[in-house]
Amino acid sequence: MMKLEDVTYGYETGTPVVLGVSFAVSSGEHVAVVGHNGSGKSTLLRLMCGLLSARSGLVRVGGRPVEMMKSSQRARHVSILFQNPDDQIFKGRVADELRFGPLLSGMDPGDIDERMHHAAALCSIDGTLDRNPYDLSRAQRKRLCLASVLMMETPLVLLDEPMAGQDPAGREAVMRAMDSLRVRGVSVVAVTHDMDVAAGFDRIMVLEEGRLKAEGAPRDLFSHACPGLHPPDTVALGWKLGLPGVCLTERDVLERLIQHVKAGS
Repeated sequence: MMKLEDVTYGYETGTPVVLGVSFAVSSGEHVAVVGHNGSGKSTLLRLMCGLLSARSGLVRVGGRPVEMMKSSQRARHVSILFQNPDDQIFKGRVADELRFGPLLSGMDPGDIDERMHHAAALCSIDGTLDRNPYDLSRAQRKRLCLASVLMMETPLVLLDEPMAGQDPAGREAVMRAMDSLRVRGVSVVAVTHDMDVAAGFDRIMVLEEGRLKAEGAPRDLFSHACPGLHPPDTVALGWKLGLPGVCLTERDVLERLIQHVKAGS
């Protein structure tokens, strides 16, 4: 699906921000990218979708170097949600923003409208279709951009801080959208500072100063201290209570606590 081979990138005014990064994303796999601010996470996503070109190394999508693909070809394979929604929105009406990408790709207008209503409902913006995007809250604009990504139905989706600024209802909508991608077998790479969200992914990659410092399944990574990786609340609670194993969810905490109490009685 996606493969990076020893990729390095740096801006003209400073040292490289991505240094010799190599990894692959399998079809249908959901990968979280975590790390401190400035570790290269957002730059990595832009390299993956061809918005930036690596100084060295290769980025391949479907076996082809991404820099050798036309923008129209890349748009059929990968779509991206920017961290700042205002960098992505340019239409004066929510419905027009959602329709733009599919219309440009030649999709049937009837199919576009059906897809639009579904994506808008998933992202809880279905009541805003006739509004100007800039009349929406920032959290709503972020979900509008997420719905635009869903509209393209690409096999690979890149998400930069999808939970940023969302209240509980907004978080639920974003999770609903990501669940829909998993059901469709779409590969997802998401940058996040939210360890509770990262814990639900198939794999976590930890970036530190542009280098891939660690990667693995959440249960494996959270079983020991790792630079740049702060445990979710449930993991920290399990440690504090002295429970065995790694508690990724509230259910894990409850089940292990019950076992612990039974074992001590």
